[in-house]
Amino acid sequence: MPADAIAVAQRRPTPLYRWLSARLMRLERWVRSHGSVNLRWGIGFGWALIIGIGLLLIFGPVINKPIGFDDITASAEDVTGTWIARSFQADYVLHRGDDGRLQVDVTEHITAFFADDVRDETIERVIPTQYESHDLHPTLTEATLDGSPVHVHTRTTADGVAYGIPHRTGLRGDHDVVLRYTLHDMAYAAQDNSTGRDEQLWEWNAYGPSFGHGVAETEMHITVPRTLADAYSREPRGGLSWLLAADSAQLDPESTTGDTVTYTLTNDQSLPPYATFWFRFAFEPGTFALPAPSFFFWVQAIGPFVPLLLLAATLLFALAARAVAWSDARGRAWYVYREEPPDAVKPAVAARIWRSVLSTPLVDALDEYRRGGDAAAKRALVRAARQAGRPGNLMIAWTRYLRGSAWKDVFRRGLRRVPRGFVRESFLGAALAWAVLQAGLVRQLSYQVPLTRYWWPVAVMAVSVLVAGTIIVIALTARPLTRKGTLVKEQLLGLRLYADRTLAHERISLKDPLLPYVVMFASPRRAGRLVRALIAQEGLNADVAADPAFLSAKRLAVRFAAVLAVPAAIAVVSWVPASTQYHSDDAAYDSDVVPGAYGFFVSTFSAHATLTGAPGGTPRLQVTEHLSGAVEEGFRNVPQVVRIWHDTVNGHHAGLTVTSVAVDGSAVPFTQSRLDGQALLRTRLPDEWPGDHDVTIRYTLDDPVAEVWADGGWRQRLRWTALSPGWRFGWAGVDHDVESVSVSLTLSDEVLDAAAHGRGWLGGGAWPDLGVRDFGAPARSAAGVQYAEWFAPDADGHWPELTADDVVFWSDDDYLGAQLEFPEGTYAAGSRAAFIADAAMRALPIVLPVLCAVIAIGAALIGIVRGRRPIVGGMRDVTRWVTPWFAAAAWILTFWATRDLVGDEPEFVPIMGSAALAVVATVWMFVATRHRRTPTRTSRSGSH
Repeated sequence: MPADAIAVAQRRPTPLYRWLSARLMRLERWVRSHGSVNLRWGIGFGWALIIGIGLLLIFGPVINKPIGFDDITASAEDVTGTWIARSFQADYVLHRGDDGRLQVDVTEHITAFFADDVRDETIERVIPTQYESHDLHPTLTEATLDGSPVHVHTRTTADGVAYGIPHRTGLRGDHDVVLRYTLHDMAYAAQDNSTGRDEQLWEWNAYGPSFGHGVAETEMHITVPRTLADAYSREPRGGLSWLLAADSAQLDPESTTGDTVTYTLTNDQSLPPYATFWFRFAFEPGTFALPAPSFFFWVQAIGPFVPLLLLAATLLFALAARAVAWSDARGRAWYVYREEPPDAVKPAVAARIWRSVLSTPLVDALDEYRRGGDAAAKRALVRAARQAGRPGNLMIAWTRYLRGSAWKDVFRRGLRRVPRGFVRESFLGAALAWAVLQAGLVRQLSYQVPLTRYWWPVAVMAVSVLVAGTIIVIALTARPLTRKGTLVKEQLLGLRLYADRTLAHERISLKDPLLPYVVMFASPRRAGRLVRALIAQEGLNADVAADPAFLSAKRLAVRFAAVLAVPAAIAVVSWVPASTQYHSDDAAYDSDVVPGAYGFFVSTFSAHATLTGAPGGTPRLQVTEHLSGAVEEGFRNVPQVVRIWHDTVNGHHAGLTVTSVAVDGSAVPFTQSRLDGQALLRTRLPDEWPGDHDVTIRYTLDDPVAEVWADGGWRQRLRWTALSPGWRFGWAGVDHDVESVSVSLTLSDEVLDAAAHGRGWLGGGAWPDLGVRDFGAPARSAAGVQYAEWFAPDADGHWPELTADDVVFWSDDDYLGAQLEFPEGTYAAGSRAAFIADAAMRALPIVLPVLCAVIAIGAALIGIVRGRRPIVGGMRDVTRWVTPWFAAAAWILTFWATRDLVGDEPEFVPIMGSAALAVVATVWMFVATRHRRTPTRTSRSGSH
């Protein structure tokens, strides 16, 4: 190393990368020393085999596919195709061991009938071995056939065990089977959906996970020690179900002793195959000692991620290979001051060695121009100078970098190399194999609904594709420098030192041989400015901004905004509910949405509201509701009192707060939340409460007055919705129906006089304009003026017709409540911002699709009006990009805005009409501009 030389700082990879790369290089050496072409083909065959397995999982049959609705109904139609259980009796005896863990001794008596045409020669009983992350460890203690002990064939699967009882002479007629076995750790921690309480559940289906036989009659006996019966958090339940048909009841003790309690559950009705005969025992937390999750549970939890984890490990190895094994070769590790470009290396080749990707088009253009290029070379130089450093030049730069002849010359002269061998092939094979296998697992497990709740198949697949693509890119793009190439790079380092010390960029000319290297060493944006200044000094015509190949920042912004319109429309459709969409007001009474919502059947409902607070102050609405009804048994969830209210008026939140809930005069626990933008009340009664009950609910509206725009001016509106559409859905049962509904409102004379702009009962309209009808005659009391309404259905179940100025029908599909409107400033109400924001949200389904369609039509008209005259530059992008993308966004938003409209709404015409016109304008624009060509512009001097 000479005294005036400068050492090259060598990048040292991390210890992890060095260790991983050493493993790869050792493996590569071992394969080369022990293997041959056949070994590499064998390894490739292994990856191909994994890919084949993944393709089989993707396109082949679904393994362990759950039985579907059609399969179950088909098995019911062919119930005689296999043996039938004339009787099924199961006895369960609970024990809590010294270690606190649950053990259940099971005895099953099955009378199996084999018809003459049944070909089954074995009575098989399937018992699950994995349940709620626990290993049940089933242990068979005894098996008899027609009273005689028999040898049992045991077939074990991943999550179950099948006990098969064969017969040498064949099975015909009736046969009695007795199985005795023991199960462990059947209880698991859970939270009751309706009560919200933590508990330990012992829930079981007596038939097992796969019982494809008809059953004539069933009987179950469950024996529980007295100490465990005292630990119930809820009385035990049991029942049967088949597809959509189900029934359940509370289990009452059939017999009791000093030490045990026995429950019996029977069914004498014939059940089709794959029925469920279940029971549920809920215990207080801590009753049993629960084991840690089983190994198989972790296989189920982590197994679907194994290909993704292997892809992550492969990516780590690929990065290590890129940093160490496939890094540039070492040169002299120093360089010296150099005034001349490298010997016999063209600037284009030097740019590939220097990896000056973004400046490569400019370097190539300068080299071509310096060697006496023609007018085309001059035009290419001007274009490259304008594009240098711009975001739109990224793809062009990479294409020129890899496509030019100089890139091939780099390898022809041995300046770079292509890594080959077992490691590179394995990276490519592993990326494809693990990604395809992951896709196969996604397809297979997508049928397992419980699993899809936890591992997000779509996200896992997306990440797998991204990681696999990254590995493939790393393996295919690794092009390290050879020692010869590194020596050239060190010469370039010396040349850069010379250019920096001599300030070559300040005294250089356009045809100076050093200019391509100065451009190469500088940042792309700085290089572009330098060359553009030199072009101006040279007097070349630089008017190429309208060239279709030149992408300025403005043109990129136009294209990006055009393409962004479609994903933005999709995001709006996915995340923003349309105000034209019909909301399911009865969702609160659906047990699938709110567990426990069904079971309390209301016969009478009354709501009395009192408005307090004089004008000028802050009003407050206090409401008391009385519900009388019956609670029935036979539900898995504890029936709860559920109420829902519209407490948002034109964007203004009224501040509804439930203060108390009482059943038969006693306070009960409850929770208040929100559902679909409404206030939701749900009690948390811990156990069954059958019979007739009276419920009292008290709540307040702390801020009931909203600022609204009505009839050309600002007003203050107080709206109280006592009932919302769909309330009868949850309150009416088979033997129960609502008999009467009444509402009343009490307010002072001062408030009544102030409500001169509008007052009356709600009804006959749709949200948010519910319509108002006159209160009718008032009744006076010490509290003030009281208005009341009472409704009841007639003998045919129809609700009465209400008359006002216009005929209005009120039924259980309408809102019921009251509305008062006051002059602005009557009360200290909220700001107008809430109303404006709500109005804007309600206008979105009309404004957004129409706006996108108008933008598309306007952009199309530019091309249509110009006719055959050429359009260049940014105006061309507006016509060719904005028109189709915004038309597509308009149609996406149109489906979002009109999916709940029937077609006769006034907003339907502008939405659909503008979208249709956008499509017509788009097609017309493409037809009108299909033969357009951009002409070549010439300067006055004749040069380009």
